[in-house]
Amino acid sequence: MKNKPNFDSVSGIFNSWLGFHVELKEKYFLRAFDEDNDPFESSRMNILITNPFGIFSLGVFRTVMEYRKFTAMGSGDEYAIGAMRAVYDDESKTAADIAQIGITVAAEFDDGTGLPMESYSVKLK
Repeated sequence: MKNKPNFDSVSGIFNSWLGFHVELKEKYFLRAFDEDNDPFESSRMNILITNPFGIFSLGVFRTVMEYRKFTAMGSGDEYAIGAMRAVYDDESKTAADIAQIGITVAAEFDDGTGLPMESYSVKLK
């Protein structure tokens, strides 16, 4: 790409992904069309971006959402989000604890989510 991608805001991610979409189609042969009645070409990817600027999701039609505390992606995401919200204010829980609770609850109620899970923590500067 000619310009460096920008991942620090909803608009930065959206504009960067517009360029990625073109590159994916032209250089990597992305098959962008799903249905004739779709309003836009699909990028055919759901993406989660986490960085020092926030937590963002990018949908197949390049919709960008910003989350303030946490989110989840996948078939059990509603269960995971609900479970994480229920324990989020418990100061004895670490971020890893909260994420593991979300995955465990999603696996219990959603047959598309399975265990065991692997969890990794990253120390920030």
